[in-house]
Amino acid sequence: MKKDYMKCEKCVEAYEAGRADARAEIEAMVKKGFGSFVGTVAVAAEAPVKAHKPSAARKLQGQYMGLLRGHKGREAQAIKRLCKEKGKEAAVAAMQKGFKMPKPKAKPAEPPAA
Repeated sequence: MKKDYMKCEKCVEAYEAGRADARAEIEAMVKKGFGSFVGTVAVAAEAPVKAHKPSAARKLQGQYMGLLRGHKGREAQAIKRLCKEKGKEAAVAAMQKGFKMPKPKAKPAEPPAA
């Protein structure tokens, strides 16, 4: 059980020697939340950090960037244009449905030169 939180040499020696009182005391302090021993003074460990929930805007941005990675070249340009014109929600929805490149407008046929 010799870990990083056991830095006090006297505590480690007593623990390794198997002294029941030292072993019980150290284990009790560790269970209570004391994370490290500096010299002979126990220092309280920091409280665990809770993971925060991403905001809706960040989630949407993440979806947009993740889906955009699958499209290259002209497709990516068309999606960026769609995003600029109609917004990220529309661009994400289009990519999730299976975005297809818009077909170019047909040019009127010119009469053959005679």
